[in-house]
Amino acid sequence: MQTIRLFALLLIRVALFSSLEADAQNSCENNCGQRLTTCSCHVTCEPLGNCCQDYRDYCLQISPQSGTLMGGTDFFTVNATFKPTDKIVCRFKSEIDIEGYVDGERKAHCISPLLFENGRVPFELSTDGGQTFSRRGTWVSVQHNKYSYDFKSILLNATKWQYYGTPNVTGNLTLLWKKSPLFPGLAVNVELWGYRETGEPYTDNWRAEWKFLYTLGKGVPNTGYFTFVPKPAEKPYSDWEIGALRLTNSNESVGIQNVRSVWSSSHALAWHLEETFRRDSAAWAYSKCLAWHETEQTLPNFLSEIADCPCTLAQARADTGRFHTDYGCDIEQGSLCTYHPGAVHCVRAIQASPRYG
Repeated sequence: MQTIRLFALLLIRVALFSSLEADAQNSCENNCGQRLTTCSCHVTCEPLGNCCQDYRDYCLQISPQSGTLMGGTDFFTVNATFKPTDKIVCRFKSEIDIEGYVDGERKAHCISPLLFENGRVPFELSTDGGQTFSRRGTWVSVQHNKYSYDFKSILLNATKWQYYGTPNVTGNLTLLWKKSPLFPGLAVNVELWGYRETGEPYTDNWRAEWKFLYTLGKGVPNTGYFTFVPKPAEKPYSDWEIGALRLTNSNESVGIQNVRSVWSSSHALAWHLEETFRRDSAAWAYSKCLAWHETEQTLPNFLSEIADCPCTLAQARADTGRFHTDYGCDIEQGSLCTYHPGAVHCVRAIQASPRYG
């Protein structure tokens, strides 16, 4: 009798182990994108009707599905729900960790980070503070110039911003944005961020950098516009010649990355350059031109690696998969095309040189 009882217990344990093993083999945990033995965790499973039972829990659908590559978009899980005590962490490209949160409807939220690329970017989600990542999703990083005007701030009279300080270009500058639903608060911060590249071009020490410079306005009323009179910046801030403005909720500390934010287009920061520029902008520009000419002599020849230019204006405007608008010469925005005399519209290739970036 004792032998029979032990044998029965052994059979039960084997059955339980087999059941657990089968469940693991038919679960989407760590298996998103895969087709399993009896069900699927592939994106095609829903129209085919063969998804594993936990497909929506581990293969995440999010809203919105895309945002500007500058970061700052708050997205949330559509179908999966979580416990209020879960410690949410989103990991982009297997290296960029962003702390998230669970809202009152048990949806997990994360803020998209700054990404130096366009296209589909994989991310993972952890509920234990980043110890394990068993859920997967895809974020679409959009070129900022192609991003909807509903979700970015607008430089009113962009040409004036970029030529401020040159002869006869003075006065107020105005930034516009939509009040809701971007910022539920009553006030916003207006920040200036700068962009530059350091190191020798096309070498391993070549780096791109976005950096918070200073605040133009803190606790600005969330009316949808901000007007100010620019003053020449002091060094080292005036050394930054390209940048963008960022809006954040006023309850956020200034200069903090990866918070809900709205960006302007990147532009030449003529309006904040040092007094030397305002005294003689032509001489300042000429010295920069000479410096660029010297640098250009050392650059490799990458023309053979980039996409051929579109042949017609219609093609340039239609082929948004390979080209995006040059903000300084945009027929839709009424640009003056100062840098391209005789042109009415210019585009830039989205795909860089495969070898030289």
